[in-house]
Amino acid sequence: MSLTVCLAPANTVAYPNGGGHLWVYLHWALALKALGCRVIWLEGIDVDDSDRSPAGRRRRRGGRAVDCVATLKTRLEPYGLADTLALYAMNGAAVPEDVAQGSLDLDAAAGADLLLNLWHSAPATVVQRFRRSAFVDTDPGLLQIWMTTGAVDLAPHDIYFTIGETVGQPGAPFPDGGRAWLYTPPPIFLPEWPALPPSGPGRYTTVAHWWGGTFEYNGTTFCNEKRVSFLEYLDLPTRTPVPLELAVCLAEHYDEYRQLMEPKGWTLREAWDVSATPEAYRTYVQQSRGEFSCAKPAYVTLQTAWVSDRTLCYLASGKPAVVQHTGPSRLLPEAEGLFRFRNIDEAAGALAAVEADYDRHCRSARALVAEHCDGQRVVRQVLERALHPGAGAARTSPVVDLPGGLRNALEQNGEAGSAELAEVLRDLLDGASPGRCRVSLTQLKARVYRLAISDGPWRFVVLKRLDPIVAQRTRLVAERWLPALGLGDRCARLLGTAAERCGDSVWHVYQDLGDDTLATNPTPECVEATVDLMAELHTRAARHPVLPDVRRYATNLGMEYFTANVRDSIAALEALAASGIEPPPEHAGVAPRLLERLHRLRADASRRACVFEEAAGSDTLLHGDLWPINAVVAPHAAASRTRLVDWDRLGVGPFSYDLSTFLFRFPPDQRPGILEQYRRAVERLGCRLAPTEQLHVLFDTAERARYANRVIWPALALVREHAAWGFPELAEVERWFRALDRSHKLGACDLALC
Repeated sequence: MSLTVCLAPANTVAYPNGGGHLWVYLHWALALKALGCRVIWLEGIDVDDSDRSPAGRRRRRGGRAVDCVATLKTRLEPYGLADTLALYAMNGAAVPEDVAQGSLDLDAAAGADLLLNLWHSAPATVVQRFRRSAFVDTDPGLLQIWMTTGAVDLAPHDIYFTIGETVGQPGAPFPDGGRAWLYTPPPIFLPEWPALPPSGPGRYTTVAHWWGGTFEYNGTTFCNEKRVSFLEYLDLPTRTPVPLELAVCLAEHYDEYRQLMEPKGWTLREAWDVSATPEAYRTYVQQSRGEFSCAKPAYVTLQTAWVSDRTLCYLASGKPAVVQHTGPSRLLPEAEGLFRFRNIDEAAGALAAVEADYDRHCRSARALVAEHCDGQRVVRQVLERALHPGAGAARTSPVVDLPGGLRNALEQNGEAGSAELAEVLRDLLDGASPGRCRVSLTQLKARVYRLAISDGPWRFVVLKRLDPIVAQRTRLVAERWLPALGLGDRCARLLGTAAERCGDSVWHVYQDLGDDTLATNPTPECVEATVDLMAELHTRAARHPVLPDVRRYATNLGMEYFTANVRDSIAALEALAASGIEPPPEHAGVAPRLLERLHRLRADASRRACVFEEAAGSDTLLHGDLWPINAVVAPHAAASRTRLVDWDRLGVGPFSYDLSTFLFRFPPDQRPGILEQYRRAVERLGCRLAPTEQLHVLFDTAERARYANRVIWPALALVREHAAWGFPELAEVERWFRALDRSHKLGACDLALC
């Protein structure tokens, strides 16, 4: 996955002795690295000693900035992240040279493909520097209340994630803060957290902060202190033979609480003695027998199904956890590896149940995290949703009547042709009364909606508004070309079409295949099912009589696609050079460098054409946009079955165009295996692929053709409109080219698609 992701943690530089706090962000960073991403670790530094606000004091609690930065780099070094640190000053000033210590600056960080921000107080001026931004909420319920009351001013982002299952959902007892939220489980980077057997009898432990204050909303006071929760369970050690230990930050209050709690059977430790570094924290967790912990009262009240990243670390280590209940969950069990209690009787009972079948609950603990919180899978899904065009949070309309309400809902979104669409939907009701039919509309992305229908044969359909040319070829895919290949059931069924009266657009109504895409569930079985379908499509369509008909409507995605895009991008950049438009200083020279690069590509076209002649094979029907998100995989009989959606970019050309697009969406270490699966699949169907070395050239050519295509439009927009986004977009394309060059030089993987 050739991406640069800028990760913005919450104050790790100001909290150098928080080993557990650092792990929250290490899970994200290490998963990103494992997916093949370049990671930048972005921190805001408070260099203004005159800021005496509580937030300012918190940001300086670790001591001198120069010492904090040095400590953070030391903490990151074992994970290969010390050189990724980028710094900016919270007040917008320059970071002092002695503090920067060779770190990257904000300008370097802002060149990332994505800002993945986990700090709700990141300045808007920083977030706005990034071309795309995603926010991840780790304080579900609390954050939304703070946003509503004005206690937190969350900067605008392109997309918003939360680890709270009920955030933004109907019936949640708190507001959504005016944002549309997507749920994501917290990630745990499992390779760094292996399951270990208990070392001796051990204790049930936890690591916690003691204080947290209170806040108010709608006349209710919410407590944010674990101290309050734990003191409600002060007598628990007298109800269980299981030894309980609490590592907590108490500072000068340590003796006070030790005298209160140790007579009841608790063991107290100073948290910094056992968790000042990530390694010490991990050792403490993994030497424990399990976890017992209470939640902040606010989490219990708000019922967000919040689970601590710390608890997930225990579970990943094969340590059962007994924790306070924070609301109904679709993922979290009540009593299998993870036990959730509501009162002291349930807590004592849960500890007894774990001990009664300890080994089984150890296995269940690890399995739970591996199934739902595997860092690479979770982070890959976040990236797919954050970066795929139109991947914002789905917004659902109120339930409305079919004829009038649907038209109003679509027109409010600026969609044309709603009257014609409503007529087609009436026909789909197949005898059900439109007057009694109620619907709700959820926008999935630009011009694409899911419609839930209360009555009739189709309870869910997908609506797409298309340009007429695209509508014609995607209709032919579903109704003529795939059926001719014997693959008519391998796409969504087209249920109806509705052309806008003025002819500017056409609505398509499709069978809803659901959300089980390969992007959300990239298991080996699902990948293999998709590769098999891709191979079947390509081999059946090659030399098939349907192909000349496809050519009449489809784009040529072969060698001609490469030469045309290189030629047109050169022409666009030459027009930009002749216009005299000057780039901003940060993008000086980007257009001439791209032009020089593209001239070299044009000079290399004949070599590539020779390889195409030898290795590309026959032209075939291509999906044209084979991202994992466009492959819907569902169980079918004894095996998974894939269907492909969104054929808008359908083309004709060599198989390598689709295959390179598909491979590019997977980590480098997985690509050779996927290619080998494809090779075996086409051989079963009577075809043979060229040697891998020649395939590399085909894949590289397809990738560079796509990059060249992305040069054309920003260059022309600069010439025609002086578009402000033009030079940043050209700089981004140049970065893609450089990353591709670098992957060749470093030999990063067998398939040079990074």
